[in-house]
Amino acid sequence: MQRFQKIKDDIPIELFKELGVYSIFAFDGKDQPISINRACGVDETGLLYIGSAPGRSIGDRIADFRKTVLPRWKSTPHIAGRKYCQVECLKKYFPVDSLVYSFIKNNDDLKGLEQELISTYVRRFGETPPLNGQW
Repeated sequence: MQRFQKIKDDIPIELFKELGVYSIFAFDGKDQPISINRACGVDETGLLYIGSAPGRSIGDRIADFRKTVLPRWKSTPHIAGRKYCQVECLKKYFPVDSLVYSFIKNNDDLKGLEQELISTYVRRFGETPPLNGQW
C-alpha cells in the first residue's frame, strides 16, 4: 500500500539517506485524491509529478520542492515547484495544502524507473503528469 505524506509536514530523517523515485499528488481535505482531467481520460490518483535525482536523496528532492512551493522560503531549486508557482490555475485547483508525496526506494536504475513510470502514465493518459516537462 502506498503511503502519502503532506508536503507541509516534516520530512522523515531517513529519507535523506535513501535514493529512489518520488511522486507528488493532490488530495482533497478528506485525504482522497483529486481527479484530474487528462487528454485521454481522468486520472483518479491526483498525480502531478514523477521525479528522481541520481546522486541526491529522496529527502533532498522533496525538500527542494517544498522550498519552492511553500511561501516561508524564497528559494526555487525545483523545476516542477517553479512550474506550480508560475501557473496560477495549478495553485487554484491544487492548493499547497492539498499536496502530498509518496516514494519508491531504489538504488539501481533511478532514471530508468522514473522513465518507466512516466511512460506508463503517458500510455494511459496521452500526456505527462501536469508538473512534468517533456517526455
